[in-house]
Amino acid sequence: MPTCIQPRQPGVEYSIDHRPGSFYRLHNQAGAHFQLDFLSENQLGQSPLNWQTLIAHREEATLEGVDAFSWGLMLAERDHAQAQVRLRRLLFDAQHSCTLDEYLALPEQPCSQMLEDAPHFDTQVLRLREESFTQPPSWFALDLTNGERTLLKRAPVYGNLQPEQLISRRLWATSSDGEQVPVSVVMRADLAEQPCPHCYMATVPTVTRSTPGSRSPGWNCLNAVRPLPLHMCAAVANAANPGI
Repeated sequence: MPTCIQPRQPGVEYSIDHRPGSFYRLHNQAGAHFQLDFLSENQLGQSPLNWQTLIAHREEATLEGVDAFSWGLMLAERDHAQAQVRLRRLLFDAQHSCTLDEYLALPEQPCSQMLEDAPHFDTQVLRLREESFTQPPSWFALDLTNGERTLLKRAPVYGNLQPEQLISRRLWATSSDGEQVPVSVVMRADLAEQPCPHCYMATVPTVTRSTPGSRSPGWNCLNAVRPLPLHMCAAVANAANPGI
């Protein structure tokens, strides 16, 4: 007989996932950046259900997704300060005690990772999608047992500049209301080594019209500036208001 795990509530978004012994509820009832709760299987049918907090709501990060595996969970978290998405791995023992809590390594920063669909519930090989201002969308297989990464596919690169010729730096700008806004400056790697008095680079601001931290580092963000002269750089700011 079907069991209702979470009744509908106005204004509340939630999703349910499951692995042997536990249910997981990702919801925004505690705040806009979402919280993750868990419920033991043996509590189904009780009223009320005794959901327990696994990852509490935080102002500095948004929980964007949860994927359950036989060995634990993979979380997608958007870091507001760094304006990028990272993947977080949680391992549990038979008593549901967390035995490992770690973020997957990033090849560079800023960079965003996303978890692709996994073919098997108990797989130890994850398929990742990574993208940054200096690297086009790339898909990797990550072996969790030894950390080995294998490149599966990479989006083609058009134009004169290749990824290895580019470099990005994360700077911070103070907006008119006092907020610190992350700004990524992307340029040719050889120009980055020039002393400031001799720099002749012009900066082209590209401001995203979205909430702070909601835009991930992306190769396609630079399409508008790639045709410019090679001595120029691009500044990509994550700001709600372009007037910074």
